[in-house]
Amino acid sequence: MKAFVAVLESCGWNSFTFIYEDINSASTLVMPHLMEAIKESGVQMSSIVRLSSLSSFSSSSLLGELGRINTKPCRVFLLHASLEIGIHIFQNAKSLGMMERGYVWITTNLITDLLHTVNSSVFSIMEGVVGLGSSFLEHDSRFHDFSAKFQKKFKTEQPEEETNIPGIFAVEAYDATWTLALALSRKNMSGQKLLYELSSISLTGITGEVQLINRQSIASHIFQLVNVIGKYYRQLGFWSEGLGFSEVINEKVTYNTSLQNLGHIFWPGKPLHTPRGWSIPTNVKPLRVGVPAVAIFKEFVEVKYDHDNHSFTITGYSIELFKETVKRLPYYLPYEFYPFTGSYDSLVKQVYLKVKITHSYIHIYIYIYRKCKIITA
Repeated sequence: MKAFVAVLESCGWNSFTFIYEDINSASTLVMPHLMEAIKESGVQMSSIVRLSSLSSFSSSSLLGELGRINTKPCRVFLLHASLEIGIHIFQNAKSLGMMERGYVWITTNLITDLLHTVNSSVFSIMEGVVGLGSSFLEHDSRFHDFSAKFQKKFKTEQPEEETNIPGIFAVEAYDATWTLALALSRKNMSGQKLLYELSSISLTGITGEVQLINRQSIASHIFQLVNVIGKYYRQLGFWSEGLGFSEVINEKVTYNTSLQNLGHIFWPGKPLHTPRGWSIPTNVKPLRVGVPAVAIFKEFVEVKYDHDNHSFTITGYSIELFKETVKRLPYYLPYEFYPFTGSYDSLVKQVYLKVKITHSYIHIYIYIYRKCKIITA
């Protein structure tokens, strides 16, 4: 969850929708960690979608839930579900146009750790998805030795299976078996004594440091990021707790807080730039911005009337600064400039009085502008 929040902060997204399948006590085990991760950040949860387990899964209810959240501005989704449910979600999302440009989908390790087992047809509906998954030492010589033996044995026992590359679960089982073997080699024991002995063992396996605390393996602090493109997926890099993002994991690596340093990410719809994470509402009234029509320092604000097009041109340093500031807001803010012919104090007072600036001010300014032009001539 910390890695997910780091991705959001790096991309400038301040809200997201959490979609989760209620399996393995996800609501009680995952939710507290997610809330803890976003507590100290500027990120907030827009809405939550709880999906039932596969045994009581309903495609119609899923389509309805996706349709409901699709009406909201938030376009960033965190998906924590099994691979089977996840495939159903992406199929329905694609049919609703939720896998197009402007949308963001991030999966947790429940799906990401199993991507090596799916075929190209699944990747085609998941194109643009970014996955956070478990990491292990793939370039380690021990993994290469284990992988060669695993694939040979797996191909013999399961010849009908196309994919025989060991994933994180096979590697974790391998490390766990070595830990158990090491404990049993010390003494001939069982039961509680064996559990105690296991807790005292710490070794470096293919997954990294292997140690049991309170009968559970210690949590990993390094996660890999992958990106689904076309008919395959590629590794983007890693996120390490307390350090940040990096392309590789070694002693000489340089960490960075920005996800962009990992290279270009292919989001859904393959946009050239990072999606803004929200949609543009159609029913939002624009902010009315009063601009002094007769400004003293025209370098800051200058209002000109175009007689041919019957419109105003408003320029100046303050105007450009305002526009650039709005561009960097993490949400949509429509606005319109309205020239105001009164004094600065009078303009500020309109805000206090909650007076809506109307086009009548423009008409007044046009009249004054024309009079001044006649006098000048």
